[in-house]
Amino acid sequence: MTARYRGDWLRDELRQRDFGSLQVVLDYLIEAGANRGELQYFQGELHRLRGEEEEDDEAKAVEAYEAAIDTGVAPSEAHRALGLVYWSAGRKDEARGAFEAYIEVAPEADDRAMIEYYLQQFE
Repeated sequence: MTARYRGDWLRDELRQRDFGSLQVVLDYLIEAGANRGELQYFQGELHRLRGEEEEDDEAKAVEAYEAAIDTGVAPSEAHRALGLVYWSAGRKDEARGAFEAYIEVAPEADDRAMIEYYLQQFE
């Protein structure tokens, strides 16, 4: 019954930036076997937004986004977020691939113009 609201609730939790509490919630939901694609995406968001080098958050974000995408049911934003992590790490070929995948799976995305701008930077 509440599954359709889970994404909105998790986005709200991310905005609060209480990453410790959010991690507890994600661990519980992942263990419960809920929509893994969605939850791995939010796991990636937690690491990307927290961005602590000593926690190796960049690598953990990439791992979570790739796991989300591999499920075949990840939110389309997983591709965009993966591209952003690659972009900031200077991994331009991988960023290009992730951004192109995002446009492919979400051709009507509100931020399409921004992603196309990023892709132009690779030329």
